[in-house]
Amino acid sequence: MARAIKALGLKLSLSTNGTLLSTDVVEELIDIGLDNVVVSLDSGHPQLFGNIRLGADLGVVLNNLKALNEIKQRRGSKHPAVGIEFVGMRRNVHEI
Repeated sequence: MARAIKALGLKLSLSTNGTLLSTDVVEELIDIGLDNVVVSLDSGHPQLFGNIRLGADLGVVLNNLKALNEIKQRRGSKHPAVGIEFVGMRRNVHEI
């Protein structure tokens, strides 16, 4: 689907919790020409992050983001642009 969207000349964005952004996935997203990836980081505290994003590991997500930036740099790619999204709720609003 992503390749078809890009073949139409449209911009393509992906919103994710970041847990599946492995190096293989990142390489594929760059090859496809993904324009933007937005990662939800709803807490800087590992336990709260895992409670909000059930089963997610903050360390894994941060490592995936680091790897994404390293792969982009190695390949000389400006894309995908990376954004961070914070969903404010009662249990994390103090972190804004």
